[in-house]
Amino acid sequence: MRKRLNKLYSIAQENGGNRAFGTPGFKASRDYVVSQLRKYSLTLDISVQSFTAPYEETREISLTTEAGEVVPILTMLYNHATPAEGVTGPLLPIPVDDVNGTGCLAEQWEGIDATGKIPLIKRGACAGADKLKLAKAAGAQAAVIYHNLPGEYGSLTLSPENVSHQSLRLLSLKQMLIVVSGWPPCPQRYHTP
Repeated sequence: MRKRLNKLYSIAQENGGNRAFGTPGFKASRDYVVSQLRKYSLTLDISVQSFTAPYEETREISLTTEAGEVVPILTMLYNHATPAEGVTGPLLPIPVDDVNGTGCLAEQWEGIDATGKIPLIKRGACAGADKLKLAKAAGAQAAVIYHNLPGEYGSLTLSPENVSHQSLRLLSLKQMLIVVSGWPPCPQRYHTP
């Protein structure tokens, strides 16, 4: 058993440390398992069944401020890719609503022209995908959600049915404060955790 586990580990190492579904490491692992089953099974009919499943992989992601500072940022699972040249535009802070959730309701977007802009939206109260759909309807080319609590955070998922929507990113509250620190003037309400 250890020999086979070591082989699977070496397959991961040969493939950038990854054997996840959809990656070359997954295919190499599958091929290895099938070869071992065929090698040691005299009675089983071994076959590989194909199926369709959504797959998303972010190869590179960054957020650069006007001052040229690169701010750490996460992608969301099932995020829509940006064009090869990326997306550039002014950040558009969306007014915070801690009661109903920032950017969660269509009426919160009324009068907001997000065309060519990247809305900066506080996380919480509704699904990130809902915020993204409303931002897109307001003309946004991408969006950034900042975390609603201080400290470390995990990623968010948009769920497979949202693959066809546009690009959405996740910032920590601390990182969001770095991004907005250069805005003159930045209302305190955007700093609210």
